[in-house]
Amino acid sequence: MLISDLEYDTVKGAMRWLAGYRDVEVIELSHTHPASFDSLVQTYRDAFTQYPRLKLMALTHVTHRTGLVMPVAAIAQAAREHDIDVILDGAHALGQIEFNLAELGIQFAGFNLHKWIGAPLTLGFLYIAPERLADIDPDMGEFHYPATDVRARTSYSTPNFPALMTLPLVFEEHRKLGGSAAKGARVNYLRDLWVNQVRALPGIEVLTPDDPRLYCGITAFKFVGRDQQVMVDRLLRDFDLFTTTRVGAAFGTCIRVTPGLVTSAADIGVLVNAITQLNAD
Repeated sequence: MLISDLEYDTVKGAMRWLAGYRDVEVIELSHTHPASFDSLVQTYRDAFTQYPRLKLMALTHVTHRTGLVMPVAAIAQAAREHDIDVILDGAHALGQIEFNLAELGIQFAGFNLHKWIGAPLTLGFLYIAPERLADIDPDMGEFHYPATDVRARTSYSTPNFPALMTLPLVFEEHRKLGGSAAKGARVNYLRDLWVNQVRALPGIEVLTPDDPRLYCGITAFKFVGRDQQVMVDRLLRDFDLFTTTRVGAAFGTCIRVTPGLVTSAADIGVLVNAITQLNAD
């Protein structure tokens, strides 16, 4: 099985657990930085060739560390050429990127609804292509639903009914806002506002590429040679700007900036001014 340094930590943990449970090997690769469309695809092609026994891989559509958008269709096509199944983590893609799982070539995927759709916490869903349902084991000891029912693949419990009851309104609001296309265009615009002004600053490294195929509203950067957590604390204390550090990638600790739909251009101006001032200190 294959994972990369950009997967969500619980995805990495689940794959490592599965490796022990199934007595299989986990291959962990690190992506080159800075990333490009071709380098990302080639990294996977090289891994598929180097490890011909690979059968399963995790792939994150939008990485939570930097907002890097993976070239899912190209990677999934390469995986199919080697008979490798792909499980897609679509948590940060749903609601800000327009996509079609069939066109991407994805048969297994997981999503949440609270990030960019706007639903309450605890809501999400799994996708299993109907023709592949039998390839996913039912949940441990599941007896409430037959093995031919997709609901047998999740744990049986009392659902969060109040949260579920919000979904009709949540989906209506999402559509009225223009759906993923409009939301994505808005946060991408905000992202470009600050990135275009700080990328060239000496002492600032923007870690997310500007290839429009590879970024969304989320982008990460570093104050070169500085303690990133200290800088995050100063952004909050001195400028009332909430950002967050992310760790676990090969390039080290970074600062993630995630504008919201109601973030204004003036707010982005405050961010640019803050980065510029802190960088000069």
